[in-house]
Amino acid sequence: MLQIKRTKPEDYGLYKCKVSDEFGETEATVHLAIGTVQIPLPSPPEMPRQCCARRGVSKRCLLMCGMTDSETRRYVPRPFMSQNCSGEIAKVPSQCLYLCDHQQKAPNLMPSQCLDYVATAEQCRLSGIQNRPSVVRSLKAQITTENTLSTSTSVLINYDHSERADIYYIYWRSEGSIWQHRSSTGTNKKLVLASSVDELVVVAANTFGFSQPAQLFLREGKWVKI
Repeated sequence: MLQIKRTKPEDYGLYKCKVSDEFGETEATVHLAIGTVQIPLPSPPEMPRQCCARRGVSKRCLLMCGMTDSETRRYVPRPFMSQNCSGEIAKVPSQCLYLCDHQQKAPNLMPSQCLDYVATAEQCRLSGIQNRPSVVRSLKAQITTENTLSTSTSVLINYDHSERADIYYIYWRSEGSIWQHRSSTGTNKKLVLASSVDELVVVAANTFGFSQPAQLFLREGKWVKI
């Protein structure tokens, strides 16, 4: 494992590691650079339950994807898997999970040579979770019309500070339209929009990545979570 500590400006650049044995050799390149805050994605990341629904997971099995409004007669921590839902897992490939690489598809079997690296990969994943911003909480929105002579709409957005956040990306759209976004370094923002909006998402970001999304939908004149 290559470790570079106490870096100085002259340390930044490309590092190539080569290993070989009697069976052959391999190499890997590491780019060491100053971290920069993640730029906004064209659209906000999906929540696991949204991706599960898109992939066709049965509604009664969405509890295992974090759905919280399904009926149950007893308290069970989320996520929870209902009985006879194990067959639905095959519909949820790795790109549906927030912390997995969306460019990789989950194989049915893990190669035996990968077992030696499972602990290291999990440690790296957990390190990423600990360094990324926490999810934005207490997200609230209020819509007001600018004036009677204008068709523009103002949306006042506020939320609690996210731990480890350097910037916030605010996404909005009307149903079925393309996502738009703006950035904010504070915990409140006023958007003056030329068209209607019925979906809002706020994501916190830093050099390590993005937080999970906080989302609101406009239903019957009120902003609600679904």
